[in-house]
Amino acid sequence: MKSIFCFCISLILTACHPTNLDSEYKQTFICKSLIQGYLNAQQLGQYQFHQKVKNQKNDLYIYKQPTVSGMVLSIVHQPNLQFECSNSSKIRVEIKLVSSFKQAIPVLSINLINKDGF
Repeated sequence: MKSIFCFCISLILTACHPTNLDSEYKQTFICKSLIQGYLNAQQLGQYQFHQKVKNQKNDLYIYKQPTVSGMVLSIVHQPNLQFECSNSSKIRVEIKLVSSFKQAIPVLSINLINKDGF
C-alpha cells in the first residue's frame, strides 16, 4: 500500500513538473555557448563565466578575467564583460556587449532552426 502511495505521489509530481525549466536550460546553454564562441573569436578566451542575472526582457551574463591573489592577470582588457542575451522570437537569439556606459552593442545574432525553439 505504501509503495502504491509513493508511486502515485511521484506520478503526480512528475506530471506537475514545469516544462519551461527545460526551455530556460536550453536558452542558457545556447547563450553561454555563443558568448564563449565570440570571446574565443576575439582572442578573449581567458574570460570565465561568473554570473547570470535575470531581468524582465533578457538575461545579463557577466564574465570576469581570472585572478591570482586578487590581481587581474591581464590589465589590457576590462576586468569584467557583460553580455545581454535576448530571444526576440523563439528562433532568433541576439548577443549584445554592454559597454561601461550601459549601452548595448550588438555583436552576434543567430537564427535557430529547431522545431522547439527554446
